[in-house]
Amino acid sequence: MGLTLSTRSIANLDNCIGKSMLASVRYSGTGSRCFSYPQYVVDGTSFLPISAEVFPDIGLLPMTIDKSSSPQQMEEQFGKIVIMRLNEAEIQENRFYSEKDPSQYNGYIDPRPTRRSLIEFVSFRQHTLSSTLVQVVGVQEDVSFERPIEGELHLVMGAADPQTRLVMVSREEGGAHVLYGPFEYRTVASQGILLSSSNSFDHRIVKVAASSLKFLIELRDADDGPFASFLSTDELKSLFDRASHTYDWLPDSELIDALGRIAKSGQAGFSKAQVRELKADIQTCQSASAKITLTDERRERLAGLINNYENWSNLPDDVKQSVLDEVPRDQLAEYVLSDEHFQSFYDRVIENEQVRERVEKDQARLIEQAEQSRADAERAAAEADERRHELEELNAQWDARQAELRREVDEQVAQARKALGELTATIEREGQELERIKGDKVIVERQIEAVVQDMSNSMTLSRRILEDEMIKQIVSSIAPRPVAEEPAEHAADRPERAAFTPAVPLFREDEEDMAPEKVLDEISRGVIDVADRDYTRNQVANLLICLTQGYILTLAGLPGTGKTSLAQILAGSLGLTRENASRFCEISVEKGWTSYKDFIGYYNPFTHQMEKSNAEVFDAFALLDAEAGKGGEGAPPYLFLLDEANLSSIEHYWSPFLRACDSFTRNGGSLSLGGDATFSVPSHVRFIATVNFDHTTEELSPRFLDRSWVITLDPQSMDFEGDELDGGAHDFSDWPTLRHETLERVFGVPRNPIPPQAQRAKVKEVLDACARHGWSVSPRSQRMMNGFICAASQLMDTSTAETTYAPVDYAVTQKVLPQLNGPAERLQGLLDELGQVGGLPLMSRRLERIVKVGEESGFYQYFS
Repeated sequence: MGLTLSTRSIANLDNCIGKSMLASVRYSGTGSRCFSYPQYVVDGTSFLPISAEVFPDIGLLPMTIDKSSSPQQMEEQFGKIVIMRLNEAEIQENRFYSEKDPSQYNGYIDPRPTRRSLIEFVSFRQHTLSSTLVQVVGVQEDVSFERPIEGELHLVMGAADPQTRLVMVSREEGGAHVLYGPFEYRTVASQGILLSSSNSFDHRIVKVAASSLKFLIELRDADDGPFASFLSTDELKSLFDRASHTYDWLPDSELIDALGRIAKSGQAGFSKAQVRELKADIQTCQSASAKITLTDERRERLAGLINNYENWSNLPDDVKQSVLDEVPRDQLAEYVLSDEHFQSFYDRVIENEQVRERVEKDQARLIEQAEQSRADAERAAAEADERRHELEELNAQWDARQAELRREVDEQVAQARKALGELTATIEREGQELERIKGDKVIVERQIEAVVQDMSNSMTLSRRILEDEMIKQIVSSIAPRPVAEEPAEHAADRPERAAFTPAVPLFREDEEDMAPEKVLDEISRGVIDVADRDYTRNQVANLLICLTQGYILTLAGLPGTGKTSLAQILAGSLGLTRENASRFCEISVEKGWTSYKDFIGYYNPFTHQMEKSNAEVFDAFALLDAEAGKGGEGAPPYLFLLDEANLSSIEHYWSPFLRACDSFTRNGGSLSLGGDATFSVPSHVRFIATVNFDHTTEELSPRFLDRSWVITLDPQSMDFEGDELDGGAHDFSDWPTLRHETLERVFGVPRNPIPPQAQRAKVKEVLDACARHGWSVSPRSQRMMNGFICAASQLMDTSTAETTYAPVDYAVTQKVLPQLNGPAERLQGLLDELGQVGGLPLMSRRLERIVKVGEESGFYQYFS
């Protein structure tokens, strides 16, 4: 059964998994990339075209080459036409797709035969398809193919080198596209080829119209131009059998061999009188005796080959004798042995009976040896064909078995993933329900304890009634009674918008006109000059970008490194600690917290009152709720400090804020305190968490680290006088307050978040290293780093060798490194490769500490 070109195209990536695909490949001159253009799925004898939307947008799959090889080595090993196999459906998404790159996917290829790779290449020249297809090539010279061509021809520029055993040559004649061939070929330098006829096609050449072919496929290159075309060997043979005329390219050497065989099988010899009988034998000899196909044209060529012999025999004998007598022996030898005269003298000598018998005997022996060699060659060729067919069958069985195993493994993996997903969802739901039950349990226990205590004696009960009445009066002074008709004793069931207005912040008159550099300079002056912190301008910019773009900023470090005081200084430099206009609230985290109600408050269903866990925090959120009701426009940021935040699990008591991390900049959030009590949290709220690490603290979960920036503080040598160790002692009483909109304008994510090319290349180097070692960076973290780098590139000083890649250095150190946590066999390779990335001094220092601390235990972690 011949090859067929299907009218049905492949439009789904899943239909390409585990299939052989015919593809053209472009190799990059530098770096470690190559680019594949899969164009046909080979399904048995059927070729199915692959639509461009399978590999959006231009049918391209870029891939990273394993560091064990290079693009040049890949090209030498596989060539520009390959049989490609995609072993898994989980191709990595291209994070720059649709913005700067039209390729949706990224792949990875390891060409080593001992490694299983996501993508595999087989050289087309070594694949069985190269023997069942004939490649169509174009040549630059305008030549005739009616007779053999002696010199070399040159391929047209841009076309693929021949990869099949036989080729056809294409040309335009009279406005039609025609093909000549088939030809065997031999490549020479500078894209040159030497053409010869094929014995398997009886050394004949046929002319075929391309439009008459049922099977003709074309590969396109990177510019969507023609790169290589192929037709079917079986269809070409059928066209040959039906052709009315072919061109004879049989070499003269083959005819001469046939002439000898005819002379041996016929009645004529080579004497002078029998030349004409030899010509008659040529006309009547059968093709089987000559061992070539004897057409009329070939019989005429054979007769012409013996003309020189006949002309010498017709010379007069006295003339021949006089020449032999008068010419000196050495000159005679030179004359006789020359190419021009040797045949005539040979014919003369061969008439001698003894000589002729000797020659015939030698000739018979040589012919017998030649026949034996030819028979041996034919047997070897037949055995080779048999072995090749066996190998093709074994390969087909192997491919089928591999495909079956892959399908079984894929099905098992899919089932396992589905079961894991269901189990994970169940665990998450049960975990959320458990947390809710724990929170309710704590509340109920407190309520029961309060009721029991209150009922213990009448004095306590009376005092409790008086306290409840005082709380009602305080709450009513903060929020007016609701208009709804309900019992007066339940008026405090739900917090209302705050009725009071705090002191008006001191805003700068020129705030809206301040350039970003001016805003950064003013805040830096507060941190560096007023608070006397040994910080650079880049470090202050880093703090402000992380604080503005993230919902929570984590300050880590050993005790005494100034984490708490830095948060106070930062709040003062933003004008948030002015008397009667404070926008800064410190929360001392306690061990055992399980809910945000532990540090804010909750609705008590027994007393129908709000219980304030921390009055200052509760009032702060009541104020923010009132601001949210007014839209919050023009307000300064409000900063909460979670001091020693990991004394309890942050993921538990900060859970509603953790869920809002992806949407806080657009619409803020809300807090339900029970009953109908709900606080709205505007988008200008930010949190700073300080963390220590010892046996009394909780680990930071990967879910939290994926959403937070982590800035690690190193010990500083500082000259403190008096009580200056406390950040609150610095005088920021007259410091102007900045609006939240100003901070967003200067330090937030730009409208067009595209980092400079050099910064993009450097962060890609880090992300590729992580991907190669199976440690992928989440899309959320990548988006956060992208926004950070865009803002930092406009504000940070990158003019020195130390700070050239400062935006990337800070981003990677504060987003990627804190999430590294695992044994040496999992992380050793990644840490070594990250250590080789140049231009990132901050990352290098942190990596050195991770490696140094982890070498003793065999376990690497950022927080240690």
